[in-house]
Amino acid sequence: MKKYCINSICLLIHLLISFGFAQNYHSKNISVKDGLPSNYVYDVLKSNDDAIWVSTEAGVSSIKGKEITNYTVKQGLPHNNCWQIIEDSRQQIWVGTFGGGVAYLDGTTFKKIDITNGLRHNSVRKLYYYKNQVFVGTQKGLSI
Repeated sequence: MKKYCINSICLLIHLLISFGFAQNYHSKNISVKDGLPSNYVYDVLKSNDDAIWVSTEAGVSSIKGKEITNYTVKQGLPHNNCWQIIEDSRQQIWVGTFGGGVAYLDGTTFKKIDITNGLRHNSVRKLYYYKNQVFVGTQKGLSI
């Protein structure tokens, strides 16, 4: 019985010490107050240059350290309602909008792809990059 009590006390001490040194993850909230174009976030991407890209209902943001850069139709996006964001092997950022088609960041400007140049529909739900091709899931089917 004495050995059981000693083992129980040792286990209790071990658990208390373990919980006392458990991992704590640092978190930070970023919202419109900090510079995002909207609090409705649809997708997040960490790019190869360590920027965090956020697609929202009111545009796309690039977060590098404490600097937030917003992109909207004023900066060349075909539509502000951005549902998806991906990066290809050339480190180009692709944005799927719900109403304006797809846009990719070519240097500092966005180039758009929509129904006038081959996209199945302008309402994009999903983007997927595989083997140098961008697959675009739209309201009316798949475009590659």
